[in-house]
Amino acid sequence: MSEDKTLTKIPHFDGHYDHWSELMENLLRAKGLWSLVEIGFTEPIEGTILTEAQREQFDDARLKDHQVKHYLFQAIDRTVFEQILDRRTAKSVWDSLKRKFGGNLKVKKSLLNALRREFEVLEMKKDETITDYFARYECPKWKNEANYAELDEEDELLLMAYVELHEAKRSDAWFLDSGCSNHMCGNKSMFSSLDTTFTHSVKLGNNTRMKVSGKGTVKLILQGNCYTIGEVYWAPELKNNLMSVGQLQEKGVAVLFKNGVCSIYHPQKGKMAESIMSANRMFILLAESSITTHEGRCLQVSNSDQSILWHYRYGDLSYKGLRILQQKHGGRFAANC
Repeated sequence: MSEDKTLTKIPHFDGHYDHWSELMENLLRAKGLWSLVEIGFTEPIEGTILTEAQREQFDDARLKDHQVKHYLFQAIDRTVFEQILDRRTAKSVWDSLKRKFGGNLKVKKSLLNALRREFEVLEMKKDETITDYFARYECPKWKNEANYAELDEEDELLLMAYVELHEAKRSDAWFLDSGCSNHMCGNKSMFSSLDTTFTHSVKLGNNTRMKVSGKGTVKLILQGNCYTIGEVYWAPELKNNLMSVGQLQEKGVAVLFKNGVCSIYHPQKGKMAESIMSANRMFILLAESSITTHEGRCLQVSNSDQSILWHYRYGDLSYKGLRILQQKHGGRFAANC
């Protein structure tokens, strides 16, 4: 009895058809029901006169077919169930699942794209520690050769760019975009270096195209620290700047979304910046360019004498006393006296 219960534990379909179908086939073969999927069950033609033995045979086959359908329906959720139009026999249900989820190139590509997006917007799960979070995408053994699949993407897609064309421009605003394939900036003056011989075009969310007139480096000030952002596209038509989450993670930067807050962590320097989700569910970083910052602030150069500071720190101690402290303590005090 316990053995039967173990065999009838139905494998749940989680979207990975190849794995699930092998488990389900093994279960049905163990139950002696695989022929209902492989060959199928056909009702006798209406009006056909059957012998008692034939009626019993059809009744038994019909019962087994319902049993297989019962297993299949237990394995799928309501969303998948509603996609199966032909549910007359177990074979028709199985074939429908196979057409929709197995061996279909478009289906497999869409599943891979979904996994890619899941990685780009990697979010800390509930009750997950920081260590566990980083372990989900960092190799525990550094310098290991990466196993990856190359994806042929002729068009780079910017999901937010079309909206930004019609919004008010703010040069220090950078929109964190998981659907953006590349960093984008519309302000030429923000680039510390720019290669204008590089030309390209990107596809927007509405299938129109935007011209890229160069590629270069932008230096941004985040929480008082200067960070160099490379491989940034210059698109003169773009009103606000876009920062690609995927491109950040390619450089080893961790982007963490939790409780309406986006935190960005540098692998060596730690926390770079933090952004609170806006009313329209967007994450915006306010980061000035080091070029514009220097242009706005470096109006004069002065040499600040620190001796007055130490004078106040030691309760209006005379400058002679400060020099004595400097001589006795080897420059630890009043270095500029």
